[in-house]
Amino acid sequence: MALPLTCLYGGLNVALYALTAALFAFDVRFRYWILHGDGGDNSKLSAEQKALAQRRKGAQANYAEYQPYGIFLLFLLEVNSLLSTNLLHGFGIAWTVLRVLHFFQLYGWIGPIQFRKYGWIGTELLLLGGSAIVVYFGITNVTSGSSSVQEAAYSRIMDYADAAKKEL
Repeated sequence: MALPLTCLYGGLNVALYALTAALFAFDVRFRYWILHGDGGDNSKLSAEQKALAQRRKGAQANYAEYQPYGIFLLFLLEVNSLLSTNLLHGFGIAWTVLRVLHFFQLYGWIGPIQFRKYGWIGTELLLLGGSAIVVYFGITNVTSGSSSVQEAAYSRIMDYADAAKKEL
């Protein structure tokens, strides 16, 4: 089963992570010879260098800790056909834009704190909304005893088993 939107937005967000958060954190670590983290109590670093290392580490960590949740929610929404294609695109685009806004404000590239606030609020709303849809789908299908996804998976397993028997 093809999942083009999960692939598109998942790949895009991983690429953005690799090209921005990870490289920016690596840049400061390489420049100041920090082996891991933000340098901790390295006395060779000035206060400004420590602040830069902490800001970049924090931006990278925040970006990395939220990405799997958003992409997994997109996967669940797409694989179960819970939203239309346009709404799935909206979710993917909103997720990407909100995380980038939050990252760049944490990183210190864009101005006022509102970008971070809006990025965080939007991210949380997407997570809560997507989770509510997925949980509702799960509850309604568990209580009804079946779902089209479960039936399709069972059918594919049985077809595979029948084909394997014929080959023997």
